[in-house]
Amino acid sequence: GGGGGGDDNATEGVPLRRSAAWVCPHHRCAVTSRPASDCGGLLFRCCSCPRAFSDDVLADGFEPVNMDLAFSRLGYVSPTSAEYVRCCDCTSRDPNATLTLEEQLPAEAESSSSEH
Repeated sequence: GGGGGGDDNATEGVPLRRSAAWVCPHHRCAVTSRPASDCGGLLFRCCSCPRAFSDDVLADGFEPVNMDLAFSRLGYVSPTSAEYVRCCDCTSRDPNATLTLEEQLPAEAESSSSEH
């Protein structure tokens, strides 16, 4: 390559692009890419896969999942901008699966959580 130090390297000719920051897929609709604030303040987050859906694109066949106990055992409050579900793809892939997150949490998590 020509003049100036550092021009001769393996990436010469390859345009350098700033990489975008990673965004958790549960914070944007998987179909529209809108955050909860642009979807009426609520996204439906699937507990079985890393996707979330706005109300206008959530397909029929989802299963609601109550995460209140799981969050409280960890010392958290359920977010108001999300409802938890098993999306229709996950329920159709394994219709007999049941989500028992509360039972999977260790009992000591409840006693060691602190109130905030």
